[in-house]
Amino acid sequence: MEKNMAISLDEFKRKKAAQAAGNESTRKQFAPVVQKQKSVGPCKKCGATPQQVTPQGNAQVSNFDDADDSPENPFDTILHDLDLFTDPNGIGYATVNFENIYRTYKIGELGLKKMIKGSYFDITSRLPKERELKTFCDMIEFLSERRGITKEVHVRFAHVDDEIYIDLGDKSGQAVHITSAGWQVVTNPPVKFIRYGHMQPLPVPLHGGDYRKLLKSLNLKTKDDELLVLTWPLVAAISSIARAPLILHGAPGACKSGSISALRGLLDPSTSMHTYVQKNVGDAALYIEQNAIPAFDNLTSITKDVENVMCLAATGGAIAKRRLYTDADMVIYQLKRAMLITALEIPTSASDLLDRAIVVALDRVTPGQRRLERDVKREYAQDLPDILGGMCDLLSKMLGLYGKVTPPSELPRMADYATWACVAALALDYSQADFIKAHKRAALRAQQNALEDGDFATLLVDYLESTELPEVEGYVSDVLDDLKKHASGCGIGQGVLPQAPNAFSRRLKEITKYLELAGWQCEFSPLAKVGRVLTFTRLSSAEPDVDFTPALDPMLADFPLTLDQDEWSQPFGADVCDCAGAADNSALFLTQP
Repeated sequence: MEKNMAISLDEFKRKKAAQAAGNESTRKQFAPVVQKQKSVGPCKKCGATPQQVTPQGNAQVSNFDDADDSPENPFDTILHDLDLFTDPNGIGYATVNFENIYRTYKIGELGLKKMIKGSYFDITSRLPKERELKTFCDMIEFLSERRGITKEVHVRFAHVDDEIYIDLGDKSGQAVHITSAGWQVVTNPPVKFIRYGHMQPLPVPLHGGDYRKLLKSLNLKTKDDELLVLTWPLVAAISSIARAPLILHGAPGACKSGSISALRGLLDPSTSMHTYVQKNVGDAALYIEQNAIPAFDNLTSITKDVENVMCLAATGGAIAKRRLYTDADMVIYQLKRAMLITALEIPTSASDLLDRAIVVALDRVTPGQRRLERDVKREYAQDLPDILGGMCDLLSKMLGLYGKVTPPSELPRMADYATWACVAALALDYSQADFIKAHKRAALRAQQNALEDGDFATLLVDYLESTELPEVEGYVSDVLDDLKKHASGCGIGQGVLPQAPNAFSRRLKEITKYLELAGWQCEFSPLAKVGRVLTFTRLSSAEPDVDFTPALDPMLADFPLTLDQDEWSQPFGADVCDCAGAADNSALFLTQP
């Protein structure tokens, strides 16, 4: 048997040659397919050029599936087209070039994953596996930190290097670039804007617009209120500073929901123009972070924790919380926003929040002034490109005025806001003194309305003013006795006043801010055996009087706008940078039901 199995050396060589010839034939047969795989082009949407990687030395090997099947991994092509960086808090971001339009996403969020899936499909005609996608996202998050590039990320507004950018939020990546020399609409601005799913586009603004048309959607009581409300959106666009919340309050039918929607529609339109306040700190922080202009409608009260979050958001800060209950990772909410709040009555008595806020009362619209809701919204949609263009003109003027204006000598707590608001008042042809007086009167009204013992505070100020002295001083018990005599002379009962000196001292500390706004400073001496000395000092140029003179040209909203369907938030679809485009954008809005 062994003899039959043996073959000669010549026969073995002939068989090996035949096998080699067969392999060569197979190689030639599949050569076109291999060549086609090597020539796979870049992602048409991304426009990236594929990198030719030659493994050398310590070259890294990809961990993705099918990495050895092709000399060019699809994820390498996608990575080539990503701009990776972190914000100052160390959060990773990626800017994607999508059809020559730059879009910035937080790494790990759904929007970026959709973009990666779409690019992968364009290259391979299939979707990546979940394990592949997760591994790639982990890698780019690591690379964003390792590259050490830090950039600021903005939502809707960016005030950088004495210039302002306003993200129009449209599909063509347009933004308004504002300088002291003027403004223009640009594509792919140099600053990093992040967009959230609820954000809606703004129309293309018109040069030479009329910003004061905004007043047609508001129902303001006084000239002071008109100035405060006109300056607020202008300063809201200065995103680099702490900005005061705007609180609008009034009786039912005072157009509160319509007013808040008109103001937000000018600055930061959304699918949900306003919401009720969240009770959980984390939920409130998340909502504030993801909205350039957070809007809280019809508040009756605010919890202390959420109130603190609002104070933090007004002045700027961050809230950190554990990402999951099972790990030690932290998620950071970066908060610095201009907020809108409406309520029947001022929803808080906390001086900490009221000190930061602009409080304005709205008048109730009478039945004879009301119009159909669709008519008012149609008029607003037609006016919006004009209003936005006028706003851009004023912002340009403000940038030119800011360095030339001396800040007022007496600034309120939100000093940066007040300074920019004075500049806005000048751009609107008011004076700095006009704004400071209007702000002081509004703050006095807010503190007085929020006080549970407003009668006591009013009586005390009346007593101090009646002395006509620059300073009133005495032991706490003596001042209380004098105040009781003054109340009796005014025909006011003793129930308004505290009966004991220690209760009198406590109530004085509660109304300290009100007294300052009314023009008096209250100080206590150190505790002594015979009692504390109380000193009231008159502040200079105090103007506690409240001006209820109606505006010269009141333009009242014609009915209380109820926005159950949030029709204010319908997209404008801005795609072009000219007047005709702006008109088309408004026309799209008008077709909404």
